[in-house]
Amino acid sequence: MAEDPEQYTMAPKSADLTILFSDVRGFTSISEALSPEHLREYINEYLTDMSNIIRGKYRGTLDKYIGDAIMAFWNAPVEDKDHPRNAVLAALEMLRECDMLNKKFTARGWPTLKIGIGVNSGNVRVGIWDRRSAGRTPPWEMPSTSLPGWKGAPSTTAWGYSLERQHGRS
Repeated sequence: MAEDPEQYTMAPKSADLTILFSDVRGFTSISEALSPEHLREYINEYLTDMSNIIRGKYRGTLDKYIGDAIMAFWNAPVEDKDHPRNAVLAALEMLRECDMLNKKFTARGWPTLKIGIGVNSGNVRVGIWDRRSAGRTPPWEMPSTSLPGWKGAPSTTAWGYSLERQHGRS
């Protein structure tokens, strides 16, 4: 995107996307068990590794961090015909990466982490919704936000994600 920003538009549109939500289970307890400095290292290492998987390996768009939670999507602004597959592969790799992080965290005497992930595909509204910001900031630096379309993929993803949490699945 940085090499050819004119090729990408952040104008609001309707598109089929795959959306991923994830968060750290029991993060409040983890945050209470660590010093502020160690907590910063813990969450930064976790978010960096997960972001590298989503963006670097599986070409997803990071929408936002919400504390320890991550929202990402595929197929905008960069087209990805394999967006459902790439999102699921990213989710599976994120789970594997947690195993690797847990080895490091255990060696440091830190609590282990467990994450929950929800993935769903559907038609949504995506783009820059703030007219005042559009055009002044390069697209790769703008926060893109998806809004539910008629199929409601983001809300369905979050709903399914909360159901798996209720039933103790990750």
